[in-house]
Amino acid sequence: MRFETLKILLESEGYECFNKGGSHYQFRKEECDLITIPFKRPIKAIYVKMVLKATTGE
Repeated sequence: MRFETLKILLESEGYECFNKGGSHYQFRKEECDLITIPFKRPIKAIYVKMVLKATTGE
């Protein structure tokens, strides 16, 4: 899975993307856990699972 796909998914769920110039992006949403994802291809399965858990609530 590509970083851009995860970014679109998280932003569609109301998360805001922040990057201070490094290789990691942070996604924030009020009253939700902070999600940090490295901009690396391909995205490791653990990050995909973390995003799915955050967006589905499971």
